[in-house]
Amino acid sequence: MAIFEEPVRKYLYTLGQIDHPILKEMQAYGESKKFPIVNCEVGRVLYQLTTLSKAKKVFELGSGFGYSTMWFALALPPNGIVHHTDGDPENTKLTHHYFKKAGLLKKV
Repeated sequence: MAIFEEPVRKYLYTLGQIDHPILKEMQAYGESKKFPIVNCEVGRVLYQLTTLSKAKKVFELGSGFGYSTMWFALALPPNGIVHHTDGDPENTKLTHHYFKKAGLLKKV
């Protein structure tokens, strides 16, 4: 089942190069573990909403291992911050790992 109609989906992919290699790695991890994450179209919507609102801070409740957190962080300005929250310390460790690898640790 498609979340977006095809014209909307195509538009989301015209927003520029948002495809970060760590996002792809995180997506593959989520799929391999059957961990429920937003799909990349929803990630692009999160990115767009964050950019359009000119947000400097995002509070994400129930961040999992940080896939959607990464979308927010990529959209924020250099001094922006995402407040990652998750009840499982292992998910937070994974978030730390991925953000460090992406060079974005200061944003989470």
